[in-house]
Amino acid sequence: MNLWHLFPKQLLAIEQILLMPYLLIPAYGYLVFVAVAKVNLRRPLIVFLLLSGLTSALMVFSFGPNMGKIVPPLMLIVVVLFPVYRFTRSLPQPDVSAKWLWFIAIIAGLVHSLSWALWFVAMANS
Repeated sequence: MNLWHLFPKQLLAIEQILLMPYLLIPAYGYLVFVAVAKVNLRRPLIVFLLLSGLTSALMVFSFGPNMGKIVPPLMLIVVVLFPVYRFTRSLPQPDVSAKWLWFIAIIAGLVHSLSWALWFVAMANS
């Protein structure tokens, strides 16, 4: 079972797509700032940031001939699904800033997952 087939290979045809990780710098900077500033959102944001860091470390350590076929793609999917879950939990709450924060976290998680997947596919095809 190879879960890398879930990610579209057509994205590699877009010019400058491999520079996408640079979009993460302001997004994660904002998320770290909010994790420090807002006490009520600190724990779930730290969990998301640690999950992203753990996924990145796993991706770096799984480079090689048999690039993890199950755990790394699942971790990339979890990086996207965790903020989606938190966003849906924040919808009934009246705090609009929490909704925007989790929306930004969804975009950051999506860019994080897509950039790692694209780098893996680009390296596997080279």
